[in-house]
Amino acid sequence: MGTYFLRICGLVLGSVLFVPISCTSSLILGAFAWRGLDARDISKGESPHPFFYVIAFKPKPNGSLAAIHLSEIERGIDTSEYSFLLPNLVGKFRTEKRDQQFEYSVTPLSPEKQLVEVHYDDGDYISISRYIAEDTKVEPLYSKLGFPVYVSIPTIFLAWVFAFMLYRVGKRLRRRYRPEKGDNTLRL
Repeated sequence: MGTYFLRICGLVLGSVLFVPISCTSSLILGAFAWRGLDARDISKGESPHPFFYVIAFKPKPNGSLAAIHLSEIERGIDTSEYSFLLPNLVGKFRTEKRDQQFEYSVTPLSPEKQLVEVHYDDGDYISISRYIAEDTKVEPLYSKLGFPVYVSIPTIFLAWVFAFMLYRVGKRLRRRYRPEKGDNTLRL
């Protein structure tokens, strides 16, 4: 039974028709895996991505939202007219600058603290920023960055390498477990 299974594996993996299937499936799975590799846990000392944005609420004069880059907050820009506590649990807004779109969701931790997750998209880059917000300060927790070229180029290369490796394994199995003369269990 074991050699029969290995013969079938050799037939399938060593088939030229299986290469597009293995390449396509590894391309799809690789894209998801590659994006997950770029997550950074800032609470454990990793540095945030360059597109880490914090959403701030400006109560006066009209209650508007603003996206402030984390590096600007760390440099000490004046945020006295803003509150990092957001009034709504979910929200979305755009800026004219580079056609940036921000979506956020808030999980209240206490009346003075919120867990905020910001999704940023400008057409070229996509990022996720997660932080704990208090009225006048933020504590970055998590950062993730992605953009199509960043994910697609290495993923396509790795998909072809993986497909070629499967093909070579299949060819080896076909040679090693070739049926002997008079063996009628499987004709390949």
